[in-house]
Amino acid sequence: MAGTGSKGPRRNRLVESEARRSSTRDKNQSPRTIQEIFGLGGSAKGPDGSAAIYSREDLIRFVSGQITLGDLQGITKDEQYQMAEIGYNCLRLARYDDARTVFEGLMALDPFDAYFQTALGTIAHQTGDFALADTRYSRALEINPYSGTARASRGELRFIRGDAVSALADLMRSVEDDVEGKEPATLRARAIVESLKRAFSIQGDRELIARVEAEPDAAVEIVRQLLGVGPVEDEAGADSAKAGADSAKAGADSAKAGAGSTRLGSDAGSLSAADSGGDAALPRRPPRARARPRPRPRNRPTRGPRKG
Repeated sequence: MAGTGSKGPRRNRLVESEARRSSTRDKNQSPRTIQEIFGLGGSAKGPDGSAAIYSREDLIRFVSGQITLGDLQGITKDEQYQMAEIGYNCLRLARYDDARTVFEGLMALDPFDAYFQTALGTIAHQTGDFALADTRYSRALEINPYSGTARASRGELRFIRGDAVSALADLMRSVEDDVEGKEPATLRARAIVESLKRAFSIQGDRELIARVEAEPDAAVEIVRQLLGVGPVEDEAGADSAKAGADSAKAGADSAKAGAGSTRLGSDAGSLSAADSGGDAALPRRPPRARARPRPRPRNRPTRGPRKG
């Protein structure tokens, strides 16, 4: 698997053709292996085709955590992000099993890459494994506290799971960190925060925080209506433990939030405009695999007037 100069064009062709292969593949088929997705052999090879041999120093550095498996195998970050492009295409086309295979393999190569962790969180989020999604998003934020996608997605997820106070803090922080609004997930976060303000008929951030702290169930109900989801039950969700005891209170809170729910139709429109087409906002394309602008043609130098 060690990267060589001749593998770049080949991987680029794989990236371009993956969308066509994924769109024609039956969704009921079993997940493909990482070798099938990338067209790789079963073992690492050296430059001359022989089995790869690692130096004692590299093995010690790997075992002690000084280098990653990708470093040990000689797979550069650019090559990893080219692989991630294939995983991103699978995720975009809802090929979740293939996307999971790709990003789990990439996470094995570099467990300290926040993008890989966020992508795995998105896959778990989309497939309903909310506890795992929260874990992946949290790990991505440990690696990169300024990951707007991970923080906004975790905030949205925690609203769905019933943890309104923590969720609002994540959403508001993600909007602050992405002031230019480049991330799809932070655009969704901004839309949710503004929807809450309108539903509660307040304007300031501090007033919203105080209101959500005072009426967390009402805030959860508003966001769930906005996202079109119902209560969830999982091993770590807050709803499963208190669903029976809070049912009457939730009904009252829902009625109280009804005054603002009439606005949710337009809010849902703004949310869908910020959405990337799934239950959770997709991350941006892999960092180093984004299309580069085409070079401008060089202007031919203009000739000055001829001297007589």
